[in-house]
Amino acid sequence: MKLNLGCGNKKLNGFINIDGNNNVTPDLNINLGCEILPFKNDSVDYVLGDQFIEHLSQKEINFLLKELHRVCKNGAKIEFNSPYFLSPSAHMFLHKTILSENYFNYYMKKLGMFDIKYKLRYGFKRGLFFLIPMRIEFQLTILKNMEQKEMIKKWS
Repeated sequence: MKLNLGCGNKKLNGFINIDGNNNVTPDLNINLGCEILPFKNDSVDYVLGDQFIEHLSQKEINFLLKELHRVCKNGAKIEFNSPYFLSPSAHMFLHKTILSENYFNYYMKKLGMFDIKYKLRYGFKRGLFFLIPMRIEFQLTILKNMEQKEMIKKWS
């Protein structure tokens, strides 16, 4: 099973397209970061959140990551793409969270929920090359064991 979080009008074939805006007619209308995901534990293989996570608050991201950890299989991949914190687009008024390389370290080092990799993407606009990264792409790999489940329960 594959999930496309915050799909907006970018619905993907082979994915369950999820959004909190019913006007974009998602497969599932869920307020991500506030509502429990309606999937069984260990049932999801892959999650995509393209230009989505920056629209959630820290509290909402905490809730969503806990839910994703619950529904994803051990070894499942989660990919989040977001404006990089130095990019002007990271500071748009609809963005509640600004992400850098270290954003998910707490979840990796303290809770051991994920293995995390990231890439910085530089951009071009009208022939100009930006010297600062414009986007950051995260790949989180779900890690599950009994010790982590106990730590996550305490974290709630």
